[in-house]
Amino acid sequence: MKAIVYTLITVQFLITSALGACEKNDTKITFAPEAKIQENLKVAGFLATNYSSNVDGVVYNTDKSIAPNDMRVRKNSDSPKFLDAVGRMGITKENGKKFVCSGILVGKTRIEDSRIVISSEHCGYGAKGRTSEWKTTTKSGKTIKRKVQKVLFTDPSVDYAILLLDKKVSHLDVEPLVMGDKDSSVNDIAQEHVGKSFVAGYSADKELGKNGDVLTYSSGYQVIDILDGIVDEDENGLDVGTMQGFGVATAFTYGGASGGAVIVLADTENGKGEQPYLVGMVRGSVTGDSHTSSNGVGGSKDTKFVIYKKMYEYTYEEMDKYNK
Repeated sequence: MKAIVYTLITVQFLITSALGACEKNDTKITFAPEAKIQENLKVAGFLATNYSSNVDGVVYNTDKSIAPNDMRVRKNSDSPKFLDAVGRMGITKENGKKFVCSGILVGKTRIEDSRIVISSEHCGYGAKGRTSEWKTTTKSGKTIKRKVQKVLFTDPSVDYAILLLDKKVSHLDVEPLVMGDKDSSVNDIAQEHVGKSFVAGYSADKELGKNGDVLTYSSGYQVIDILDGIVDEDENGLDVGTMQGFGVATAFTYGGASGGAVIVLADTENGKGEQPYLVGMVRGSVTGDSHTSSNGVGGSKDTKFVIYKKMYEYTYEEMDKYNK
C-alpha cells in the first residue's frame, strides 16, 4: 500500500494529453513516471470526475458514466419496505422487442390486497399486441410477478394509466402505496416534508440501474417544487407547454423510471405516526437529458412528476371496483 501511495505522489500528469483525452471523450488518462506534488491535485481532480487512469502501467478505474450529482442507490435489504410497491414494468411489443418502465401498486389503505397499478401513459400499454408484466422483489427477497390483464384508463394530457393486474397482490407480501388525502395541500405534504422524500424507479442506465433490472432511488435531500400554471420554455425562451399539474424533484432519473414513485414520509395527525404517502408519479426530465449512460440511455437531475391529485379520482374509482 505504501508503494502505491508513493507512486501516486511521485507521478507527473501530462496535462496536454489529458485535455486531448477529454475532448475525444476517451476513457483513459495516462501519467508519466515522475511528478511534482502540486500536480497530483490535478490527478485527484480527474479521478473524482469519473475517469480511469493508468499510473506506471497500473489502471485505476472509476466510472465516467455516473454523473457527479447522481446520488441514487440500489434497493437493498436495508431499503424501506414501502419501496416494494414500486415495480418493474416489463413491456413486450408485438414484434417481440422489450423495454422497461415502472409501475406503482396502490391502495386505499396499506393493509389492502391490490390489483391496481398506475404508470405512465407514454409507455404505451394499450398498443396493439403489447403485453406487460409487473414485478417486484420484496425486502425479504421474495419475487412477486403479475401480468397486466387490462388497461382500465389512460389520460395522455396528464400522462398516466391505470392498469389491472391478473390477480391481487397480498398486502402481506407488498403493502400498496396510499395517495395523500384529496383535500390536503400538495405543498403542505411535499414541501414541508422535503427532507423525508424518496424518488424511485427502474432507471435503465447501465451503471446503477443495470439496464432497468434493479430499482434505484434517491432519498432525503431533494427539493420538491410544485408547479402551478408555470409555462416551460425551450433554450430559445419559446413556450413549449404548460407545467400545470406537475412537480419537480431534484433527483436523478433515467429512461425506464417513468411510472416510478415520488414518496414523502409524513405524520398527518391520524394517530398512525409517520407514514409513506405517494405524492407523485415520475414522468420524465424537465429540460431534457443532462447526462447519458454508457449504454446510451439519457437521464436528468431534474425529474418532472405528475401530482397525485391529477390521478386521484379515477384511481380511487378503480380501487373501489377491484380491491374489494
